Parts: sequence; structure tokens; C-alpha cells
Amino acid sequence: MTEYFKLTAPHLDRGTADAATPDAQQASVADTLQCLAAVGLTIADGHGRLVYASPAFAAMVGWAPDELLGRTPPLPFWPPEDIPALSALYSATAQDSAPRRYLRHTGECFAVALTVLPLPDDVCAGGRVTLALDLTHDRHVCELASHAQRVAALNRLAAGFAHEVSNPCNFISVNIEVLERLYTGMCATLDTYCQEHGEVQVAGMPYASVRADVAKLLTGIKEGARRIRATIRELQEGAHAVPMNADACGSNRANPPHCP
Repeated sequence: MTEYFKLTAPHLDRGTADAATPDAQQASVADTLQCLAAVGLTIADGHGRLVYASPAFAAMVGWAPDELLGRTPPLPFWPPEDIPALSALYSATAQDSAPRRYLRHTGECFAVALTVLPLPDDVCAGGRVTLALDLTHDRHVCELASHAQRVAALNRLAAGFAHEVSNPCNFISVNIEVLERLYTGMCATLDTYCQEHGEVQVAGMPYASVRADVAKLLTGIKEGARRIRATIRELQEGAHAVPMNADACGSNRANPPHCP
């Protein structure tokens, strides 16, 4: 593999290769290999026969490298229904880049981003270098980021709702205490009046019934306000307990993945 890059490096950058020192060339080769560590790479000769398969590519499709070497199209990692499209891509005379599907050794199809590059004729006439990037991980990252964004939006909605409901709830809680004190004082006065003058009517109802009913109403309003405050507190605690966002799922990369 290193020998291949030593041969092709001058063709990739003729403007700098001639001036580069051997150490610089070796460093460039090492950098190139490191960048390709996560990319599946295959090389085919002019007859389409695979002459190299990187370990990353072999792990991607599930075949050992020596099981792939010498294979000719249709290759074993091509889904049968995609053979025409992949054959056309591999036999193209110009550079091409497109999303395609590959087939793992287990029979699972998965999405890949493919780039097919022709080799210089003085290196291998008709040869091809194919770079393959497994998109499964990026799609999973997109799904996580999308879920995180929905959760974050829900948290913002819950926090906003809690804030909007909290103000009128506080208004009710404060005023019900004032009203309760006023009602207690009023009942004391009316109780004394009824003891001296007998039962009176309030809004067409006996005072004793009104007194009991209003006390129950005030108790119900206080209990309702308490339950609303408890719900607001749960919403606020829930929003703070799940601070998920897109960055937490890795979508804050300089080049976020495109989900096919």
C-alpha cells in the first residue's frame, strides 16, 4: 500500500512532489494513510480485478482481504439488484462520486458514499481506486441529533408553559389568602348577627349553607393552586434534568452528516 502511494504521489501533486525531500514525502504518505484509516479503499487493475483491499474496507463489508483479492465484477459485496448501477460506476472513464449500497457478508445492505478515481495510465492503465465511506454511523448520528432537538424543543415548551402558568397561579395563591382572611372576619360578624336576629338569607340561600359552601370553595381553590404549583415544579425539574441538545449527539461537527 505504501509503495502505491509512493508511485502515485507525484501524479497527485506534480507542483510540489519534485521539490519535496524524501522525509517530507514519507510524512505525506503517513498523513494520507492516517486520513484513509476510516475509509474503505480498494484498488482494481485494468481488468477490474481487485489487487488491494484495505483492512477498513474488509471490516466494513465483513470479508477478509485475502477473500477479496483477485475477484472481478460483479464483486461479492455488490447487492444483486444494484449490479448494473455499480458496474456502470466502476467502468466509468471519469471520476464519479455518488451514494450507493454495498452488501455485508451477513447479507445486510448498507448505504455507502463512493468515490471512484481512475489511476494514471503510467501507473496502471484502466485501473481504479475506490473510496467507500459507511454512512450507517452518520445516519445514526442524525437520528440521535434529531431526537435531541425534539427533546430540547419539548423542554423549551415545557419551561415556557410553566413560566406562563406560574404567574397567574401565584396571583391566585396570594389573593385566596387575602380572601380567606376577609371571609373569616365576615363570617364572625354574620355569626354574631344571626345569634342576635336569627337566620338570614344570602342570595336566596340560608346563611349557614352559604357559609359551609363558600368554605369548601375556598379550600378547593387553594388545593387547585397547590396542585398547579406542583405540576409547574415537575415541568421545570424535568426540563432541567434532560438537557439534551444536538451538540450532545455529535452534530456540532464542522461538517454534519447528510442523512440519506
